[in-house]
Amino acid sequence: MIPQVAYLLLTVLAAIILGGLVIIGWQHRQTRSGWLFIALIAMSFGWAVLVALMAVVPPELARPLLGVKAFFIAGSAATTFVFLGAHARAMRLTPPRLGAMALWAVFGAVITWRDGAGMLAATEFSRLDGLTYISTLEIGPLYLLFVGVNFALTLGGVAFVIAAMVRGGRLAKVQGSLLIVGAFAPLFANLLLISGIAPRQYDPMPLGHAVCGVVLWAAVFRHGLLDLVPIARSALVESLDHGIMILDDLGRVIDLNRTMATLVGDEGRTLLGRTLLEARVSAPEARDALVRATTLSLTSSGAANTRVTLEPITIGTRVFDIEIVPVSQRVDGAAARIVMLRDVTARQTWFAEQARLIHELQHALGEVRTLTGLLPICASCKQIRDDKGNWSDLEQYIRARTDAEFTHGICPNCASHLYPESAT
Repeated sequence: MIPQVAYLLLTVLAAIILGGLVIIGWQHRQTRSGWLFIALIAMSFGWAVLVALMAVVPPELARPLLGVKAFFIAGSAATTFVFLGAHARAMRLTPPRLGAMALWAVFGAVITWRDGAGMLAATEFSRLDGLTYISTLEIGPLYLLFVGVNFALTLGGVAFVIAAMVRGGRLAKVQGSLLIVGAFAPLFANLLLISGIAPRQYDPMPLGHAVCGVVLWAAVFRHGLLDLVPIARSALVESLDHGIMILDDLGRVIDLNRTMATLVGDEGRTLLGRTLLEARVSAPEARDALVRATTLSLTSSGAANTRVTLEPITIGTRVFDIEIVPVSQRVDGAAARIVMLRDVTARQTWFAEQARLIHELQHALGEVRTLTGLLPICASCKQIRDDKGNWSDLEQYIRARTDAEFTHGICPNCASHLYPESAT
């Protein structure tokens, strides 16, 4: 295949890929991650389209397109910085910051719009192999500033990611690696062009942006890695006796502490990035309870963003409460949740002991029947009058109203009175 044809086909393919990624991002526009992804890939898409147009138009028409291309160059660096900084939770997206990024893109277009505007002193376009390219380029006083700031913005975003990888756990390192690869792909392509390794008529930037877009898509949407820093990841969480697991809106495990890994039999933490159903959990009681906690709707009762407590479960000889805490502080709308297993074995043992003692006490009290109040008794024959006015023997009255039974004998006084001959 003729080289220039192959180059144009690859450039068009890169633009198609980036355009498709914009459409994918649009499906997630309700989230912050979706909007940031759309902005970043849209800049890359515009850059790729401008490269293709400049390669096929006559040289006299290529110069105005260069100013438009500069807008997407600056915008791509700015959105990369914002995208990586936001995912690393290193910066807040405030209107002044977003406005500054937009102004930087406009500034790049203004200083590049014509020769002598500050970016370029002189440019000349020629055609080689049927492609239009810049044959002569004299830089202006703002060229180094423009290129330096663009590189600094991209490297600054990468620095945010590296710092988050150091703070985070295993999953943060996986996420961070993907983000860094995506960020460096356009930089590598740009270095090939600036250094002269790539011929000027074959601009590799569209391919670099296509690689960047695919990698970022894999990191952000394909694997659901919407946050670089795992929630609640700290030494304190690792040392807790409670099992803690963080799940995303697709039921995939974002993070889990050492206690939870031990309870579910996942000491190697192979669950990270997977659902509970995709991996074998050695403790079936824990697996079933966690699957239920994953699929349970937290808004069905109208009590959104509230804690939900499930029935306790028994794992081995230990009893655990299950508590689900929705993560509501994130502004990207992701329905993440924290599932905690709290060891309540001692509490359950105490409750069981108290229940046993109460049962024994109630049983003992049930066998005790007492007579209270004033009993009208005859002063002579000792018969007792009941509530209906009937008189009955003392023995009969007590036997009818208590569980007492009588045995008969003779006291010493009565014995000496009734049987004097037997008295000694």
